[in-house]
Amino acid sequence: MEKKKRGSNSYVIKPVTLGFLLLVYIINLFIADRAIYIIMLLTGALTLAVINKEKLTKAVVSFFVLVALTYSINTYFKISGWIGSIFTMLIIILRIYPVWLLAMALSTYNTSALMNSLRNLGISNNLAIAVAVFFRFLPDYKEYMKDIRESLKVRNIAFKWNRPLESFELYLVPMIYKAFQTGEILTCSLITKGIECECKKTSYYDLRLTSLDYLFMLFGICLLVVTIWTNF
Repeated sequence: MEKKKRGSNSYVIKPVTLGFLLLVYIINLFIADRAIYIIMLLTGALTLAVINKEKLTKAVVSFFVLVALTYSINTYFKISGWIGSIFTMLIIILRIYPVWLLAMALSTYNTSALMNSLRNLGISNNLAIAVAVFFRFLPDYKEYMKDIRESLKVRNIAFKWNRPLESFELYLVPMIYKAFQTGEILTCSLITKGIECECKKTSYYDLRLTSLDYLFMLFGICLLVVTIWTNF
């Protein structure tokens, strides 16, 4: 569930603030050193803790599992061939993990709040819908993957590493079906809510920025300035 102030319909941290931090983090990924990376990682975890502590626990466990796998491969295996590809993939995942933490936080927000936040920034309605739907249904498709995996286990069908393309189809076809099903549900929902009406849209949620939002934005600006200063 979304983390809100008690007794109100206002989010503790607004979607616009997280979107701004997400943009800063993406820029920093290309130029940040290890110290800046650790700061982004810690602040990303803090942000997720404020919004959803349950997701933070899963994210922390996943991070340390990835670190352990990366260390084990680097220590006990020769980095070449398939091992080298897996090692590189793990490094990339760890590198973008601060961005992933913020994306997890954004995925907890209500779709209407995301769309109205983007509209307030002057973004077109079509793009606002696309972005909001992406972040809203990102965790849902993770659950779909779990359901598909359990379904394959019941049918005694295992992933065959010697036939990756055929095995990939076992996941791809159900996911495409789920995508079409989700699209139909979304279409009906959007039509019911009058998304096509050319009028000014209002929001049930209080999306006005607070002092906490400005503090997070100031932190993002300072972090970006420090990164650019130390590298250039």
